[in-house]
Amino acid sequence: MSFSLTCRSSRLLLRGRLRLQILTHAVFLAETPPASVDGFSSFDRCRELSTSGLPSDKFPPGFVPEHDQYHDTGTIEEDDLKPMDKRQKRFVSRLLNALDAAMSSNPAMLQLSKDTGFCILEAWVTPDLRRARLRWDAYPRKARAAEAGLSRRMNWLRAETSRRLGARFMPWLEFRRAGPTAEQAEVERALARWAQEQREEAAARGHAPGGGLLDIEIEEENEAVSRAGEDRIRETMQRMVREGASEEEIRARVEREVRAALEEAVHGGRSAGGGGAP
Repeated sequence: MSFSLTCRSSRLLLRGRLRLQILTHAVFLAETPPASVDGFSSFDRCRELSTSGLPSDKFPPGFVPEHDQYHDTGTIEEDDLKPMDKRQKRFVSRLLNALDAAMSSNPAMLQLSKDTGFCILEAWVTPDLRRARLRWDAYPRKARAAEAGLSRRMNWLRAETSRRLGARFMPWLEFRRAGPTAEQAEVERALARWAQEQREEAAARGHAPGGGLLDIEIEEENEAVSRAGEDRIRETMQRMVREGASEEEIRARVEREVRAALEEAVHGGRSAGGGGAP
């Protein structure tokens, strides 16, 4: 009697493992979705992730049976984002570890993170553990490149994460870019206003309109230096906003930071060919 029960349990376990393996490998067979679906390679018209998010890792209609609970085509509504219990938090920890291991093993994903600053900030899963929302961020000017790179590798990322997670049901992944905080939004408004003032002043002097206060794109090859200086300036502005500094104080400090960033770029060993007027 016990032997028959053991055989039956073994068969069920083997069938479950085979099913997971088949579904995992099926991910690699799914090429880009049909033209009617926003596919992974159709990012010439990148959508704003703060409202609509990345296209999910959906397969073409009919690829996965509708009754199969392994795949969920629904979206996570804002009202569903409730505090997680201990079981959900444990699963999120496993999911993030699996994602990190998967991305770290892929040279293309490592290069994407290095070039665009792509990183996953946090994750949330539904109580049934079948849907997960992942908040990510990247450098301000590299968000679209990060979005495109992530979408191209979505099939692979989901399959590799499923393999490393080892769970019977891999959750449906929904990637959303993190929205700006109130301080960041205020900083961006101030920068846009000051950049417009600079363009107007340059036009009044008869000069070609410049790129703006924080457009420190000294040359194409100095983009890394530019990005580092810009990030430092934004951090300074956000800190001064928190401290309640006036706009005049912030602007004076930012102008000093801009000059310092420019000097750092000029003395960094890369000549900017037509660079600086005395």
